[in-house]
Amino acid sequence: MLTRLELDELFHPPPQLETERLLLVPMRIDHARDLFEVYADPAVHGADEKPFASLEVTQAHIGGLLKSREARSCLNWALTSKDEGRIVGSVAVHAIAWSHRRADVGFTLASRLWRRGLMTEALRAVIELSFSRLRLIKLCAQNTLNNDACHAFLLKLGFEQEAVLREHAFWDDRAHDLRQYGLLRSSL
Repeated sequence: MLTRLELDELFHPPPQLETERLLLVPMRIDHARDLFEVYADPAVHGADEKPFASLEVTQAHIGGLLKSREARSCLNWALTSKDEGRIVGSVAVHAIAWSHRRADVGFTLASRLWRRGLMTEALRAVIELSFSRLRLIKLCAQNTLNNDACHAFLLKLGFEQEAVLREHAFWDDRAHDLRQYGLLRSSL
């Protein structure tokens, strides 16, 4: 577990990360307009999830992430393309369980930029931070059963599918099964 001073240094201000083609900047509420464009894309959400309906929904989502960051249970970044100079996605390490030294990772990227290695760059930087500076021992991820592209992507990054969580999530008035993945620091 990190000391209070180490946590203060990590969360105030949160770290900015950089890859070859991306800047991962700590998320702010004023990123909502650019992120709405990403979150409103039906391709980003797949068949089981609805795209964000409005800028206000996006602002509320980001507001929740920022509250979690203040509570030190989430670090989140807006992905800025160095080529375009604009926000093209997001990454979060969330549901941080400090006593168990694990967290969940979530990510989105504008569909027009898929299959170019951008999210691989972003997640590798976040994985490195999670295992080194956050001192986590496990990262988890989840996706819906029909998201084969995300499934293959997580496996490529070294995550292993650990389970199918039956009726684990609820939205749009129905329960959804999710795949559960884990990546252990010791496996890298």
